[in-house]
Formats: sequence, structure tokens, C-alpha cells
Amino acid sequence: MFDLISHAGARLFAVSGQSTAFQREMALRLELPFPILSDAEGALRRALHLPTFEAGPESYLKRLTFVVRDGQIEHVFFPIEDPEAHAAEVVDWLKDQA
Repeated sequence: MFDLISHAGARLFAVSGQSTAFQREMALRLELPFPILSDAEGALRRALHLPTFEAGPESYLKRLTFVVRDGQIEHVFFPIEDPEAHAAEVVDWLKDQA
């Protein structure tokens, strides 16, 4: 599905509030085909008032998707009800905008 996103002319990045070491291990373990950007200090979370949830002592960012064009947030997908189907939803939206 990630190939469809790149064929639609988009690039995919993930953002995580966890440490870089945690992100690196997760990306390798899950064989993610995209980079994970770190927001371990919470600057992006605070600036955009991103939604979070608690799991034990940890705080995590809730799943959401930003479409950013020319440095401006053009569209936000939230909440993401079905992560498995979400990439197709994003591809359909990108095609509709072309």
C-alpha cells in the first residue's frame, strides 16, 4: 500500500514521541518502509495540540494523518478507525485532489 502512496506523488513519514532508540528498534522489527521522526521532547505535540493516550507510565500519540503541501497542513485524517484500511483512504483522497 505504501507504493500506492508514493505513486500518488506523496511521501510518508511517521512521528513518534518515543526515544530514537525505541523508534530504531521498532522500525527494524516491523520492517517499516518509511522513516520515523522523533518528537521525544514533545515540541510538535504541544505546537499542534496532538491527541495522546496513556498506556501504563507511557504517553503515546494517537494515530492521525496530516497531508502537508508547501509547508501547510492541507488535510487531517482523525480519528483513524481502521489502520489496515487507512492507507487506501489516503490514496483515494490524494487521487481526488489531483
